[in-house]
Amino acid sequence: MAIAAMRRSRRVSQRGIAIAEWALAAVLGALVLAAALAWVQSSLVLAMSQRVPAQLQEASYWLMQRLERMVSTAGAGGVHPLGLDDPALSAWWPTTQADTGRVPSDQLLLQRRVLDERDDFDCEGRRTALGARQISRLFLRRESVSPLWALACDAGYCDSSGCHALGDAGIVLMSGVSAIHWSILAQGSANSPLVASEWDSVDALTGVITPVGLRAAIWTTSDTEFSRDRRWAAPPTWQGPAIEPLRERRAQHTLTMTWMLNHVP
Repeated sequence: MAIAAMRRSRRVSQRGIAIAEWALAAVLGALVLAAALAWVQSSLVLAMSQRVPAQLQEASYWLMQRLERMVSTAGAGGVHPLGLDDPALSAWWPTTQADTGRVPSDQLLLQRRVLDERDDFDCEGRRTALGARQISRLFLRRESVSPLWALACDAGYCDSSGCHALGDAGIVLMSGVSAIHWSILAQGSANSPLVASEWDSVDALTGVITPVGLRAAIWTTSDTEFSRDRRWAAPPTWQGPAIEPLRERRAQHTLTMTWMLNHVP
């Protein structure tokens, strides 16, 4: 009986050791799994932190390329590139709109005369008759499905019967545009041939300044949110209205581009 009792005690002891070993293995496995999940999560966060800003920069450069085409053709056919030669367009002349954008942003009007039917599409995809003036109004408006702002283009045309199809919501060129600021490059003195100034329609109309170029400063915000807030401040190269440093989960990006006007009034 003593031998049987010892055997039972040994089996109980072995069973206890096996349970302890299993519990230890389970704990170690859980720790390894937790470490692996943490590594995967940190890798995903790192990948997103690199991918989202890169995508935002690419979208900003794509927008600037599209704007470049509009600016390069503005003024074609002997018209004022900014539409300042037609009082009928005065409601859409370049100006700062205090209630648009996360900081006060500008609207811009560009016009050209259509001289080639192979190049007669406006920013909304409609065709403009040969000889008519094609009008493009760039402005910020609220997104319909998100809290972000968007850069929109409203297109129209002017002919002998007047100006038509202007004043609607237009189409979105890029979402997540928090602010856009335009500066006119004016013809200056011989010592300073180009000077950047604020919009001044009166001076432009009276011939005090001759616009020969445009500069655009654009501030964009990503649709995607990070897992936590990040501090961001506008870089020294930002040439728009002052932006206070902020903490936000969305990526931010600024870009400045300058173009010469090919058709000086």
